[in-house]
Amino acid sequence: MLEETTISEDTDASLGFGNRLTLGVRGSNAGLQCQYWTFATDHVVSESWQQSRPIPRFITSSAAALETVDLEITQQHTLFGCQLESSFGGRYAEYDGQESAGVVDELHDSLELSGLARATRHLRGAGPTLGLSGRKNLRIG
Repeated sequence: MLEETTISEDTDASLGFGNRLTLGVRGSNAGLQCQYWTFATDHVVSESWQQSRPIPRFITSSAAALETVDLEITQQHTLFGCQLESSFGGRYAEYDGQESAGVVDELHDSLELSGLARATRHLRGAGPTLGLSGRKNLRIG
């Protein structure tokens, strides 16, 4: 019976890494922009249910990876002295995710038992993008 406090050991800081690359061509009013973005992260946690014994040991992990490509037509506008840029285009994206959980235990101090469960997801799709960005110079002083 599991009655004692859980001891948790975080073996990963769970920080992700990503990068973004944007290339574009802009005329006097309109332009074309392509953007590639990627992100990946993972996380592992190991837990023991009793302080005096190293087992049963529970291990959970998760990972995710994302890649997107955007292709957009841009248009510049000016409204109340603010420079605006609107964009419309399409996006293609892929996502991979994994989750797993495992347990290791001993039966009668001689037989080791283990179990594992795993789930994976892979999504791929395309869709429209719509954006609006603005810039206004602030005069301070």
